[in-house]
Amino acid sequence: MGLCAKKCKVMHFGRLNERQKYITHTKEESENVLLEVTSCERDIGVMVSSDLKWTAQVKSACTKANKILIMLKRTFDSRDKSLWAKLYTSIIRPHLEFAVQVWNPSKKTDVNALEKVQERATKIPLALKAMDYEMRLLKMGLTKKKSKRRFDRNV
Repeated sequence: MGLCAKKCKVMHFGRLNERQKYITHTKEESENVLLEVTSCERDIGVMVSSDLKWTAQVKSACTKANKILIMLKRTFDSRDKSLWAKLYTSIIRPHLEFAVQVWNPSKKTDVNALEKVQERATKIPLALKAMDYEMRLLKMGLTKKKSKRRFDRNV
């Protein structure tokens, strides 16, 4: 069983890399096919870009987590803080932390984007809405993403 040339792509890494064109031969059509060049691809659920920056992965994770947060907000009428703490930790946070050991963000903008999702989730319980972010985290039993990242690196 051969490779499907239509599904194969080429990603060039590095600025000094010569952007060569790659051709493969297909058995079913018995002709040469030029492989498509890409700058960002999903592999095992993680977005990998040719510049090895994780902005695309962070954007993808935040978009998915925000969509789920909106869906949960529409689904649940209750604004109880313990319910929302459980919903966040069990449903939303896994999307933000999926394969984080691989793509652990280092840019401030990426970390702030991830933190913004958690900040939005802590504003949902009505009892916590007027409090500042650190106090909401404390009341819900959560930690900041920045401090969690420092802990994960030390383990």
